[in-house]
Amino acid sequence: MALFTIDPQTCNQDGLCAAVCPPGVIDFSPGALPVPTADAEAVCIRSGHCVAVCPTASFTHREMAPADCAPLSPQPILSAEQCARLLHGRRSIRVYRQQPVDRATLARLIDLARYAPSGHNSQNTE
Repeated sequence: MALFTIDPQTCNQDGLCAAVCPPGVIDFSPGALPVPTADAEAVCIRSGHCVAVCPTASFTHREMAPADCAPLSPQPILSAEQCARLLHGRRSIRVYRQQPVDRATLARLIDLARYAPSGHNSQNTE
């Protein structure tokens, strides 16, 4: 499967995907569809910027579809005070319980953790 595919019916050929690609693995020429560079497979860091920035959801990366990029609300999720309380409240002291964590909760937490930033977005959760 190709590193990425472009829907030619909906792509507006604005080049945003190429403009935001950190390693520059998307070639774009005005009037043409974006294409991967020769070294794209080896150099792509799987940031997802290309998918997230596409206003027409025409860009699908082999490892993520437009549906995987939930749009963010322009309104802040946390107020400044809530954010400060969250960040300041972290401590290294753990309060363990005798009861095990149920499997569904554990699976959900592991799934959420895969969205945490990393150097190359290459987190393995299997």
